[in-house]
Amino acid sequence: MTAESFFFHFKHVNAMKTRWHVITLFIGLGVCLGLGSCEAPDSQVLETVAVQKNQQADLLAQKSQSASYQYKIGAPFFGPPDFPPVVVAEASNGDIIEVAGEGTLSVHPKSVTGNGTFTHKDAGGNVVGSGSWTATQLLSFIEYGPSTDPGFPPSFRAGYAHIRLQLSAGGTSFGGILKVFCLLPGVKAPPSSPEGIYLNIQGGLNFNKVAGGGAFGGPTLFILE
Repeated sequence: MTAESFFFHFKHVNAMKTRWHVITLFIGLGVCLGLGSCEAPDSQVLETVAVQKNQQADLLAQKSQSASYQYKIGAPFFGPPDFPPVVVAEASNGDIIEVAGEGTLSVHPKSVTGNGTFTHKDAGGNVVGSGSWTATQLLSFIEYGPSTDPGFPPSFRAGYAHIRLQLSAGGTSFGGILKVFCLLPGVKAPPSSPEGIYLNIQGGLNFNKVAGGGAFGGPTLFILE
């Protein structure tokens, strides 16, 4: 190795060492700043960390607490007598289904009860079939909150429930998926949410819009217990 090449190699190695020392210094500084000190944490620091962890655990526990609700479909169960007694949804072919009923649902863990009636009519208003339904599984529930209108009790809640049903008509049983939407004054809800229900009959029609094409298919309500 010539003197020039040795000198070049020596400068290169020293430069690498210098860069490494700088990097190490910044890493060490970052660790010290993150800990607040380069010394071992004292008991006060450990106690503060423990308190923060307990607060986080309490918050998670509150979020996962069980909540129970009544749900109402149709005015006879809760509303003024001049409200529609049933909630109506429409299929793409113009057929409608009229639904009424009530039950309870809970979250954390999920559970549901409930029953009611339904009537299927064709586009001309002729009755195609009628029967009863029973809630069998809560698929999901989202609460939107209470109304900002002081005329509504604080236990009245807007929300959306997704419920599996077992329907019976003329000695035949079949499955269905019921979606219950409730809106209240002043409550923010997804723009696509109506006031009413959708009902998808498994192997049959999907009544996936409120009757008449508006935003009101009939009265529904969730009540926090």
